[in-house]
Amino acid sequence: MPKTWGDAQQYCREHYTDLVTVWSEEVMLQLTRPSTFTGNAWIGLFDDPASWKGVMGNDSNSWRWSATGNTSTSQYQNWAAAEPTYTTGSEECVRMSAGRWVDFSCATAHSFVCFTGLPEPGFKNYTFVLTKMSWDDAQSYCRELHTDLAMIEDETENAAMASIVGLSIAWIGLYREPWRWSDGSDTNFTNWMPDQPNNLQTIQHCVTEADDHGWNDLDCSMMYPFHCHRAVDGKIQIMSMKLQSEADLSQPDLWSQLPEKIKEELLRMGISDLKVRWKNPPKGGAKGASGAEAPLKIRRKNEREEEEREKNKTSYRQDREGKVRKKERKKEE
Repeated sequence: MPKTWGDAQQYCREHYTDLVTVWSEEVMLQLTRPSTFTGNAWIGLFDDPASWKGVMGNDSNSWRWSATGNTSTSQYQNWAAAEPTYTTGSEECVRMSAGRWVDFSCATAHSFVCFTGLPEPGFKNYTFVLTKMSWDDAQSYCRELHTDLAMIEDETENAAMASIVGLSIAWIGLYREPWRWSDGSDTNFTNWMPDQPNNLQTIQHCVTEADDHGWNDLDCSMMYPFHCHRAVDGKIQIMSMKLQSEADLSQPDLWSQLPEKIKEELLRMGISDLKVRWKNPPKGGAKGASGAEAPLKIRRKNEREEEEREKNKTSYRQDREGKVRKKERKKEE
């Protein structure tokens, strides 16, 4: 029953819960297919271009400013013609030349512009740094010696930046984190095949899983079988955490280890049968502002059974209290 990615999503939502969300290697290895089937099958990962292609959207895969880790408040943008493209599947950072913006690979070394001041328009002083660095290194430099990489929220600020940069090429603080799951989750686990994703011809925005569980981005209009999932009974607790630590919170490894550490601590407290994961990866753990709050999802596998036991206890207690009151009324009579 091959379908396009969009039709597969609709089918899964009507008959199950959604296209499958693969948020760990454990889940990935649980995906099964008929022994006679070989080839690609859709999973729930996609990169909706309506959230980032020529727009300053407000989704998890939209463009964000390094200084805040958030999407644009003014919606101002000044892309070069036909930009952004996400060519080669690696253009997640933005550079400026002649006042126009172009998305480009973050690993490329460019000069860059820092700002000192407040994120609001009219409160920034820009500094052009000629030394060439990757986007991430430029971000670290700006945060150490200034406020952050340049943030541009209106035409006046863009003109000021253009006068500083001229015809040179310079990083600004705009970036995005592509790919999210059909259920709305960001992705902090991937299993891309070599040289993937590549966004071939700039039209590959949906993801398939191959026989060996490797992932490949493809045109969403192509027809493939697909993996659905059905939500299990249980209760999900979502907590927002704000961490204060002397550790380098910009290290992705630190954030990836935190759910397991939290699970271990809960086990020491006698709370077991849990699955702990980030609902959305912390923006501070990647390119966004450090110290940001991040929602954590905790699922207790036997929560429903406990609720039923508690309900039965309550019912028994109410019944017993009713009988006691009835006896007391008889004594009074």
